[in-house]
Amino acid sequence: MRDVPRPELRAAHRAVVVAFLLHGLAAGTLFVRIPDLRDAAGLGDGGLGLVLAALGAGAIVAMPVAGGLTARHGSAWTMRLLLPPLAVALAVVGQLDSPVALAAGTFAFGCVIGGHDVAMNAHGVTVEGAARRPILSGLHAAFSAGALLGSGLGALATSADVGANVHLAALAPFVLLGGLAYRRLLPPETDRQPARQAHEPRPSLAARLAPLRTPWLLACAVAALGSFVAENSVTDWSGVLLRDHRDASPGVAALGVFAFSAAMTVGRLTGDRTVARYGDRATLTASGAVAAVGWLVVALVDDPWAAIAAWVLTGLALANAVPIVFRAAGTPRPARDGRPGPTATQGLSLVVGLGYAGGLLGPAVLGGLAEVVGLPTAMLLPAALAALVVLLAPVAAAPTDAAAEPATGAAADAAAAGPTV
Repeated sequence: MRDVPRPELRAAHRAVVVAFLLHGLAAGTLFVRIPDLRDAAGLGDGGLGLVLAALGAGAIVAMPVAGGLTARHGSAWTMRLLLPPLAVALAVVGQLDSPVALAAGTFAFGCVIGGHDVAMNAHGVTVEGAARRPILSGLHAAFSAGALLGSGLGALATSADVGANVHLAALAPFVLLGGLAYRRLLPPETDRQPARQAHEPRPSLAARLAPLRTPWLLACAVAALGSFVAENSVTDWSGVLLRDHRDASPGVAALGVFAFSAAMTVGRLTGDRTVARYGDRATLTASGAVAAVGWLVVALVDDPWAAIAAWVLTGLALANAVPIVFRAAGTPRPARDGRPGPTATQGLSLVVGLGYAGGLLGPAVLGGLAEVVGLPTAMLLPAALAALVVLLAPVAAAPTDAAAEPATGAAADAAAAGPTV
């Protein structure tokens, strides 16, 4: 990666903060209105689980494609490409009132938000590598702030009986307008890989997944999946749980996502200092343990305010789990036999893609489980996955302060890595 002048680096840092903020705004706006979208389509918990599975399937389809576009054209190019469809998909989903149409709409939304997530995290790791200091927790704080804003506005809109169709359509132009900041992102040559020559074969699926045979990278992927499921189960199911199973009013039910997003924002704003003081492994271990306790309270205590308080605790705990795992995935480690291990590009794209896609599918699985054992009992699933993060933390966290190393970031080894897709 070329040396980036400090003014250009500062501008890129601000721009990628805006990207995370817009991403969180779009996600928080949609997820806080899920109970209303479910009711408009006449769905139960199981049907809603299938609709959420469509969202996850869209992410699974799009994330490898986004990884390939990022490798060829750069993460900034990919982010600019995907932001307009993200705004359009947000507006369209709110207008759909049949199960099939809603599933198709959430699939499209999953495609664009999943692809944008891969690109913006790749660009964030690139900026962190150029800055040679931890910034990922701060970037994810911007995402949480966006989700907080989106869910807070959603709670107000729900309390004022503003329809989801009007609400989502009104927010979409603001998401699109924020993309003006993307002009300040780093240029493509900072993280674009050399184009594959015409005579070079396209890597097979087995070749693309081969890095997962590396134990530490597999641990990163599973830890990311567990963290995402524990996070996304709040955004996807908190409103339904509070409204249908904890006798909360619609306005109080919308506070679940808002309180969780507020806690995530606070945790991530202080996350870089926390990691610098205690280290990645200790922070990740504590994150999983506290989140598991929080989810146990949600599952077992029949009170809406106890659940909201538990989600605050869970948000504070999980705030830095994903940034830590992403940093570890973007930090190459040699294989046990001394040979080079997976590149930063390979590790990050796989862990972001599998973790994020699994996190989207996890709440859908939770919906199917809720049909069998009831939604409150199904909340034990994210508790178990949060506990799994504790077990994986010694392997999944980076062994050193990776953000301080010059080689950190997907761009640092792009010249040596083949296309991931």
